[in-house]
Amino acid sequence: MNNKFRLYAVLLILSVATLTLEVVQLRIFAYSLMRSLAHIIISIALLGSGIGSINIAIFPRLNKIKEEKLLAYLLFGFSISVMATHLAFSYFFEQINQGYDFPRLWLFSIIFSIPYVFFGAALAFIFKKYIEDVPKLYSINLIGSGVGCLIALVALRPLGAEKLVMLISLTGAAGALFYAGHLSKKGIAAAVIYTMALVAGIQYSETLLEFKSKPHGGLSQMAKAAAVKREFSRWDPLGRIEVYSFSDKYSYMYMPD
Repeated sequence: MNNKFRLYAVLLILSVATLTLEVVQLRIFAYSLMRSLAHIIISIALLGSGIGSINIAIFPRLNKIKEEKLLAYLLFGFSISVMATHLAFSYFFEQINQGYDFPRLWLFSIIFSIPYVFFGAALAFIFKKYIEDVPKLYSINLIGSGVGCLIALVALRPLGAEKLVMLISLTGAAGALFYAGHLSKKGIAAAVIYTMALVAGIQYSETLLEFKSKPHGGLSQMAKAAAVKREFSRWDPLGRIEVYSFSDKYSYMYMPD
């Protein structure tokens, strides 16, 4: 494969995956966190991208790593961190929602910025390495970002947020495989095994990533009431929709406030 074509393909894949992730996280946070914190993901994405870009600038040793190997590391880092951060969010949900003091929010922001650190580092490295192609590279980045926003809105209803998060992680791993041939034999084996594990795990996405409603929200309070039955539950481009019945005559539809 032509090196430039491969670079453009990887940049497009990474841009699509990153913006899809950001929009999906906005929906997840609206469902699972206090409503005023839903849009914190925008600040988190900017923070992570900035940190990643700065690291490329202030650590010249990174630029001495072979291009293909560094991009493989960054793409796998993006993929792994997407899975790791959402697994942590799922399994430590109660601890996260115990309070929204500054230290807790600071730690939360740093942890969730990690995928964007890898994205920002990859973007900065590519732009710095191919400075003469920046207009074309930036166009590809913008196209991928636009497509990513659209994918998130179109795919949330049929796939759900849990499966989309795993597919985003898989997309990052697939992009890294473009450069996996430049890793060591152990690195190649680990990359292939990890990617296959992601593929196999997609069917268990709702079990692995169990996103819950905010404990202080109306839905959680209502679900604790007696004789309540959940009739319908689905992710939607606007968030998560759930329908509960209280009796044969009444039902209640909940959407994140």
